[in-house]
Amino acid sequence: MLKVDARGATTLLLPSIGENVEPLDLKVGRDGTGYALFAPPEGSSSGGGMWIDHFSADGTGVYQFTTFPSTASVRSIDFDAAGMLITWVGDELWKFDSSGDHETVVHSSVRVTGEWAMDNRGTTFEINSAPSGGGSRDIRRITSAGKESTFRTLPQGYSAQRIRIGDDGDVYVLSSGDKYGPGIDGEKSVVTRYDSEGSSNSFTLPYWRNPVSGDGFGTAPGATDFVVDSEGAMYTANFGLKAVSRISATGEVTAEFIHLESGSPWSLGLSGDRRLLIAAVPDHDRNLTLPSTIFALDLEG
Repeated sequence: MLKVDARGATTLLLPSIGENVEPLDLKVGRDGTGYALFAPPEGSSSGGGMWIDHFSADGTGVYQFTTFPSTASVRSIDFDAAGMLITWVGDELWKFDSSGDHETVVHSSVRVTGEWAMDNRGTTFEINSAPSGGGSRDIRRITSAGKESTFRTLPQGYSAQRIRIGDDGDVYVLSSGDKYGPGIDGEKSVVTRYDSEGSSNSFTLPYWRNPVSGDGFGTAPGATDFVVDSEGAMYTANFGLKAVSRISATGEVTAEFIHLESGSPWSLGLSGDRRLLIAAVPDHDRNLTLPSTIFALDLEG
């Protein structure tokens, strides 16, 4: 187990994001440039909209890349086949240039409102927004021409939270029994890998049992995010464990692959040079009321 002090033992990219900020998604481009999508937590009275920060691989050059209208709901960011930053904003697919300006490259009859990821052929895989009174169980596939179909339906009782695409085109889905959000409320979290032939493999994430009763956590795997490397290994942000777990391509689990001495992991990113980006919030700060940090760790080191 590797122990890391998120306050300084690694490369700090964004040392203090600020209070009442939720790090939603992290992505790293081919050139090492990083982008982080932020939003005020749900119910925040700040009145501001969502935004994207830019940062370089060595932690310099940090600045606000772009902002969104207060009415816009953005759930994920990604790169297209040419390496340009993109995001869905309702029924529009935006592509950004290096200055943070955007153009609409797709105007679709399909609205993308859930978590999503795009493969190298321009196909979007989206977690359908939760129906009334239930969780997000369907994974929708949207082609570059705007044609939609159901890719997969999750088992009864499970809700999807995150979706990723591997280098080989396999689709990975993080789900849990908590129908309203990440599995931090005592529900089992599972990562399922779907290949192009229709086969699937599921991996149950490690559990964490809080010895202190009555604090609202109970038993929880605490998986809030995950990334997949080029070899098919998965790294999961286990909020409850205060750790990043690793699941090999063959299913071998290391529960506390990286343990945070301070802070709990919330979002993850992975660069091509094998650097793992971790957005950490203060210890078990579920309401995100304290400043967060983003730091990088060399997986080859």
